[in-house]
Amino acid sequence: MEEKRAERREEKGKGDERMEEKRAESCAFSVAELPSVTNTSSLRPADCSTSRGVQRCTCDAGYVIHSGGLCQDIDECGLYQGQAGSQICVHECVNTPGSYHCVCPRGYLLDAQPNSCKDVDECVANQSACPGGEQCVNLYGGVTCVRPECPKPKMNVTYVKISTHQCERTPCPLGSSSCLDAPHSISFHYIPLQSQLPVPRVLFTMTAPRSVGDSQRFTLRGKGHRGLEVRQAGRHRGELLLTKSLSGPAELQVDVEMAEMSPQGLLGKHIFTVTLYVSQYAF
Repeated sequence: MEEKRAERREEKGKGDERMEEKRAESCAFSVAELPSVTNTSSLRPADCSTSRGVQRCTCDAGYVIHSGGLCQDIDECGLYQGQAGSQICVHECVNTPGSYHCVCPRGYLLDAQPNSCKDVDECVANQSACPGGEQCVNLYGGVTCVRPECPKPKMNVTYVKISTHQCERTPCPLGSSSCLDAPHSISFHYIPLQSQLPVPRVLFTMTAPRSVGDSQRFTLRGKGHRGLEVRQAGRHRGELLLTKSLSGPAELQVDVEMAEMSPQGLLGKHIFTVTLYVSQYAF
């Protein structure tokens, strides 16, 4: 009787040993058991424990349990970044073990909380971004330097620069109709835009600096102004409208004429030369 009990205890001990060996094998790092995994660097051993003969394995955040008692890194960028409406980064997503991080293009800083990119104002950050005499214009993701110039003298019409962004016509020679028909002043304006902005959108508001007429009339000069319109927003105010989303990078220039009117007719004209710099990014 005692011999049989000893044999049973021995067999039970051997069975427990075989069970432990199988459990150890299930938690071992075996790439052969994972034919679907090609990047073994994304794998790490799971945290496994045994309770009442049942093995349980868990993974850290950013990992998912895989066969063989292993944890596989979740590629958040591959899962979400390529789908519209579920992107986790506004620009570029870089997967890391157990997590990910977002990268912004040059000219932007990462705002980590919402994973968005914020434009760097180079004109403020670098006071010497442009040579002397040039005007610094901050763009979305960049900067440009401009030097507005007055039109060259033509047909008795001469302009002088009265500020960094405005030219004014000199007094006309007596009896010169070409000079009287020319704009009294020309001002230059620079507007940075993001790509694919929702429309309609007011880009620029124009008013007469000093009005001697009863009203102003605003029109676009020339042709080919894609997605741009001008509208009367009051007797002395006009608005330049974006009516079609623009994709960048692109640079557009438009001249808006403001005619000052009285009951007797035209009193004078002013030209607003507006340059739009459209970024290649929508942020």
